Amino acid sequence: MLVALAVDAWQQERDDTEQLQGYLASFVREIDQNLFSINIIKDDVVPTKLARLERVIAVLESGDEAALQSESLLSDMTLSTSNAELWLTRSSYDSVINAGGFRQLDDRELEAWISGIFTGPGVLLKQTTPLRGDYPALVSGLVPVDMMAAYNPLAGYFRNSDEAEDPNTLSPTVTEPSSRLGTAQRILASRDDLLLAARAEVSFATAVWYALARMESDFTHLRRRIVDHPLLQEVDTSNLFDSVVEDAD
Repeated sequence: MLVALAVDAWQQERDDTEQLQGYLASFVREIDQNLFSINIIKDDVVPTKLARLERVIAVLESGDEAALQSESLLSDMTLSTSNAELWLTRSSYDSVINAGGFRQLDDRELEAWISGIFTGPGVLLKQTTPLRGDYPALVSGLVPVDMMAAYNPLAGYFRNSDEAEDPNTLSPTVTEPSSRLGTAQRILASRDDLLLAARAEVSFATAVWYALARMESDFTHLRRRIVDHPLLQEVDTSNLFDSVVEDAD
């Protein structure tokens, strides 16, 4: 009887260890997925947005009527209203919480890091919201309607889709004969409001960049802490994210 109990206890401990090892490996996989998403927005989307805003502000400050009605300005104005939503995953973290938490981890500091970093991004991004003004609405009211299908910020999501039969397809276009007439005058009349809104949009985008940089730092640190855990010393964590991408393909 004692031998049987000892065997059962040993088996339970082994099962718990394997389960915890699986949890930790899944955390690393999700961290890599999140870092991939963060890096796309931080290193590409936000800098592109800021570059467009810089050009818009320069033209507005110049007051050059020819530049104010140029298609390049209208393109920059429309596309600079974009605000790419950050897609983060935390399904492994939620599964662990729903299963009763980190009973087998026996590392309160690491547990605190995991909980804080997987729940923290939403808090960080909420702090950027008050900095955003009405720039997108102002721009939408000034850009000629027949250009909106081509320069809508969401058009890129469709054009970059691997499943799009024709990535050059545009949404139905609204025709307004007078839409382009007086564009420069309308923009010039709204220049002061546009400049204030564009500067606020720069402040918002800059805050988003800092929030993303903090997330990148936190997730990178957490990944290092998890990979260094004794239970993962014999697990190859270098290609966990790659394996997920291959499975999805």
